[in-house]
Amino acid sequence: MQHAKPVDEITVHGIDEDVNECEHCGRVNLKYTVAISADGGPIVHYGRYCAATALRVGRASISAAIKTYRDTETAALRKERAAAAKVESAATDRWFEWLASQGWKHGDGWDAFGGFSAAREAWLSSPRNAAAIVTT
Repeated sequence: MQHAKPVDEITVHGIDEDVNECEHCGRVNLKYTVAISADGGPIVHYGRYCAATALRVGRASISAAIKTYRDTETAALRKERAAAAKVESAATDRWFEWLASQGWKHGDGWDAFGGFSAAREAWLSSPRNAAAIVTT
């Protein structure tokens, strides 16, 4: 009896909710499949348990690889959101600097500008802001 070579490295390339059929057993209607490769081989879409069986590793190894992928993905999203918040914060700072340059002070209310909408419109149309507007 020949034994298969153990897998040294499992790479999780992603979790794909669009592919819901396991390429190993053919099971359909899965919530997701795992795009994986073993030791740099081709990428395949397997269900979680079939991935463990086909690669001859324990289910815990596949679960750990999925967790690592999700943690990495979550960290990237957190970093992206922090960058967006930083841009928004800078825009808010410019808004309050412009209001101050127009004589507005915290607590004055928006009546001096004819209401919040009018103040915002004046800010957006000001030449000082035109170069700083970042559209997303």
